[in-house]
Amino acid sequence: MIKKYRREPMPPLLRQGIDYSYVLIGALFVALAFNLFLLPNEIASGGVAGVSTITKALFDWEPSMVQWAMNIPLFFAGVWILGKNFGAKTLVALQFCRCLFI
Repeated sequence: MIKKYRREPMPPLLRQGIDYSYVLIGALFVALAFNLFLLPNEIASGGVAGVSTITKALFDWEPSMVQWAMNIPLFFAGVWILGKNFGAKTLVALQFCRCLFI
């Protein structure tokens, strides 16, 4: 009875493609929100984005450079703790966000 309600697992390549598409959609939303809403209105959110907004307001530093400088050690800590799969998805998201910041 229970067996007929179970779904068959997706092929790994399809599952990975869906995961990466979710990562890209999320990165798009983050980049658009930061560039169109947070930064122009000088709203300091939490985390790295908030610190880059504050440094832009105080020292006129480029927010993308501040975010890169702060994300590098966080990236290596995440790869060390969470593994290579996390690192690959994070690199894809960071590259995609970087393209949208320019």
